[in-house]
Amino acid sequence: MRPVLVSNYASDPEKMAGLDELGMRIFGISFVKWKEQGLLGDNYIPYSFFSDGKVISNVSANLYTAQIYDKTYEVVQIGTVMTDPDYRGQGLAARLMRELLSNYYRENTLLFLFANASVLAFYPKFGFVRSGQKRYVFDADALREVSRENTFRKLDWAISADRELFMRIASDRTPISRQFGLQGSSSPRLIYLTDDAYNQSLYYSESRDIVVCMSVEKEQITVHDIFLRKGRSVLSVSETNQILADLLPVNTTRIVCDCMIDTDMLPSSDELEWGEHDALFVLASEPTILPGGALVFANRGINVATPPLDLCGFRVTGLDHT
Repeated sequence: MRPVLVSNYASDPEKMAGLDELGMRIFGISFVKWKEQGLLGDNYIPYSFFSDGKVISNVSANLYTAQIYDKTYEVVQIGTVMTDPDYRGQGLAARLMRELLSNYYRENTLLFLFANASVLAFYPKFGFVRSGQKRYVFDADALREVSRENTFRKLDWAISADRELFMRIASDRTPISRQFGLQGSSSPRLIYLTDDAYNQSLYYSESRDIVVCMSVEKEQITVHDIFLRKGRSVLSVSETNQILADLLPVNTTRIVCDCMIDTDMLPSSDELEWGEHDALFVLASEPTILPGGALVFANRGINVATPPLDLCGFRVTGLDHT
């Protein structure tokens, strides 16, 4: 039977069951479970080939808007690219990618995705460019003179009141950085926060009404993400410094931020981070300066005369790897 392309069916339980079956076999993930828990927002758009009632190939889009230095862009995060082993080699994923790009690649758009080592040659065929990410690593001594306010308490995901409090703040994205900030449903981050690796690492400040996802290991803290209530403005430099200072254990010597922040602290490392298993690829509709200063020109001649889009500080939180 010839494969049939179907998209935007997240509200169809029968079709989602087919996607779930493929997802479990390829990645061990359950779309149905995420849907039932309210972790797949209405910005999640699957593109799939069906054959004999089953999903045999899929590419998904998560749709957002973003503020990048006060300018608004449409942003598409591409994920869960997978094909049933029995149907590989037929170009199905490539056809789905072309369909997705035909719908979303236009002026004022930015698309990004993460790829494993086996498919690094696949995405450049569609204009994607591999990019490093800025490393936000600081010496804790830079914050020792900031007075601590001790406003944070730890949340427990198993306690319904804590879980509801977190969902109230994090169910919609609010940018924390003026450099780059996604707005809209936060489903990828919420999905990962149900994992035991993260769900006991949430800290809440009532006075600021924010949640920080942070882990502590020996003399290092890693800030995985910062969640602001809807309608708040981005964090100022002084606010960011204060939040980090409040969270510092006494013996901390090193601060790693796995998300973009605006700070006046000097980084302890200027090296970019290149994912070995989660390589970042970017496709923009206008000339773009990537981390490290490389200037990449848009393909297809879209907006080539505009000033370059500055992504020098670009970093996608590890909670957004789909």
